[in-house]
Amino acid sequence: MYEYNGQIIDQNTNTPINNANVKFYQKEIDVNALNPNYVFVGETNTDANGNYSFIFERQKILEIKIAVSHSEFYADNKVISSADMSTENVNVANFELESLAWIRVRLFNSFVQQGEQLNFYKHNVKEGCADCCVNGYTIADETNPDTTFVCNVVGDTKFRYTYGEVLANTSVNDSIFCVKGDTTDIFIQY
Repeated sequence: MYEYNGQIIDQNTNTPINNANVKFYQKEIDVNALNPNYVFVGETNTDANGNYSFIFERQKILEIKIAVSHSEFYADNKVISSADMSTENVNVANFELESLAWIRVRLFNSFVQQGEQLNFYKHNVKEGCADCCVNGYTIADETNPDTTFVCNVVGDTKFRYTYGEVLANTSVNDSIFCVKGDTTDIFIQY
């Protein structure tokens, strides 16, 4: 038997996450052949203190994957080699989840001039998730004088950004606090 215990907390506040879903998968070895797919083993949820416990039968496996999800946080997972697992002792797998939040940016040119361009640089959007943006430039020019976009960010943190007009040779650094579970708006008129 394998036994896993752990705690799941909010990365920014260090508070426990109640009712997070914890799923276990294993990559099995069957008659000297490796199944390249993870096979679902079972699942559990965290208690009010963010703790979970799960026991499952020992199999011939290469590794397990523990996938954690919650409606208010970005999902996370860990892959653990069978060589790092114990049948004699309780295995521990803790998680720190980042809370969901969004930033909505509107770049509005109130008086369009030929060759005018605003560069907006995103410094710390959430990357690597479905529907995520990437850090880097969004450009608003004379062909798109009213540009709006939404990006995933981490809640309870500051979103940093830089923007400037190319023709006017301006540059502004700023940040705004993003509330967990909410969309924060930035409006820049140029």
